[in-house]
Amino acid sequence: MLADASKAHRRVKVRPQDWGFQACQVMEDSVWLNCVGTYGISSAGYWWGRLAAAVVVRMIHYLIRDRWAPEALLFADDLLTLAGRQTEIEDLGLIVLILTSWGVPLKWGKFWGRGGRRWHGSVTK
Repeated sequence: MLADASKAHRRVKVRPQDWGFQACQVMEDSVWLNCVGTYGISSAGYWWGRLAAAVVVRMIHYLIRDRWAPEALLFADDLLTLAGRQTEIEDLGLIVLILTSWGVPLKWGKFWGRGGRRWHGSVTK
């Protein structure tokens, strides 16, 4: 299962004293100022990685306990979880249910799971 947080960089608030590092001037009379993280700013990935490692990955291991040893690979706001047996896949469904009930902003268009021999996305365009 591959999950991605929606607009993850824009959800990280930046301290007011650091806003100047994210400002740019396009015209002489106006300055564009970002008060939240922007794409390419590594602080957003840093904070998402810390949150997901501390909460999401530990939650997965806490819920599953002794049934199996899940592989949860994390990069910033992307989570890849590997499962092979039917019970493991059912556990991943429980994890998705809990993440959505917590309000984790999943980007459903990039959400993937392997069913049989074909890849299935939950939302198609």
